[in-house]
Amino acid sequence: MRLRCRASSWLLRLSVALRRLPAALAARGLNVRVRLLNTLTPDPARFTLLRGLPLTPEERARLDHIEAAARDLDQPWGQVCHLPFFLVVASKP
Repeated sequence: MRLRCRASSWLLRLSVALRRLPAALAARGLNVRVRLLNTLTPDPARFTLLRGLPLTPEERARLDHIEAAARDLDQPWGQVCHLPFFLVVASKP
């Protein structure tokens, strides 16, 4: 229970900080846009990207297993664990 409370507390603080980020950037004179990415499409290149990492043999075997499982899924939404992704873009005016 103690671990759960720590995780919840940490996530709450992170959530508050992220909500305040656009205002903090705007206060520093940046043009800020916030967008919700409401669609995700799994990119097959993700496995190539992961294979470029210095993986252990066990990690490579796990990646092989995951890639094979992804090929067996018939719907793209089955490969995505969707979280509400927000994109914050800040640029100089």
